[in-house]
Amino acid sequence: MQMRKNQHRNCGNSKSHSVFLPPDDHTSSPAVVLKQAETAEVTELEFRIWIDIKIIKIQEKVETQSKDSMAYDKIMQVIKYKTAILRKNHTDLMELKKSPK
Repeated sequence: MQMRKNQHRNCGNSKSHSVFLPPDDHTSSPAVVLKQAETAEVTELEFRIWIDIKIIKIQEKVETQSKDSMAYDKIMQVIKYKTAILRKNHTDLMELKKSPK
């Protein structure tokens, strides 16, 4: 197997080499090589779109969790307020029980 001038011995079986460089037997037509390159570009485009979709989903999840957290905080404030009122009412009732009639 002959090595091309720009190909190194230790390059391994990298997909990027097989996509952009024709095989050693030179039987592939330029159209096949071009089609492989176009497929690689579409794959990269699809990957970028996939990444963008994932980022959008993460942002939506963070927004949802943030809204849920804010709602939880509001609920907790209401519960604390009502608990304080109940404690005050309880204290007032206990004082009324202790006071002479």
